[in-house]
Amino acid sequence: MLFLLAVQGVRTMADTLLTSPTPTSSPSPTSTASDTSTASASPSPDVTGSASASPSSSASAPSSSAPTVSASASPSITPPAASSGQGLTIHLPPTLPLDPRATVATLPAIAISGASDLLVCVDSLSNSGSETLSLDVGTKRSIDQINTATTIVSGDLTSHLLISGSIDWVNATLNSASGLRILSSPYALTGKSILMRFVAVTKPASDSSLCAQGAVANQRLLTFSTLGLEIDMVEGRIHVKG
Repeated sequence: MLFLLAVQGVRTMADTLLTSPTPTSSPSPTSTASDTSTASASPSPDVTGSASASPSSSASAPSSSAPTVSASASPSITPPAASSGQGLTIHLPPTLPLDPRATVATLPAIAISGASDLLVCVDSLSNSGSETLSLDVGTKRSIDQINTATTIVSGDLTSHLLISGSIDWVNATLNSASGLRILSSPYALTGKSILMRFVAVTKPASDSSLCAQGAVANQRLLTFSTLGLEIDMVEGRIHVKG
């Protein structure tokens, strides 16, 4: 009897186990939701944005402090002037004897020393009416016109001549092609004069106003005189052989 009850109890328990639904394990949404929300809530570092923002701010800083470049004014040019020292040595005769009929004369060699740069002004003092004196330097009977930063020839074949440059160049120019030539038209040169003024300058100059700023001791008045013809009577004995 007891045995039958035990068997029946076992059978009832088995039926109960067979009829009750088998529990299924479902994944916990909490963990997934937590992971998802945590991943979405925590912002990932924006490396690109940070890198691009930093150079931008650093690049804009120098532009505000960059120095302003302004065009500097061109340096002023100092014009030529007469030198403070005018101690020149000039070798030039005061007169030049000529044939009374001569209409052309050439000056002897001129030598000037005592300066670095020199201005020479030559003026005819005998122009009146139809009578004219012309000053010819360099190439003869041809106008020499030079105007550079270091050498100047102005007024060639006129009655007012300017020569300027280094003192060696001026000496060479005055004495070139046999020397400075003076031409008279239509009358002879005798009795006429030219005035030569030598001025030590700071740099070669073509300004004729500087001609009056030299020392009076450096002026030369050259007069063309008549070549003297003298006849001397000399007494002497003449022996005639017979």
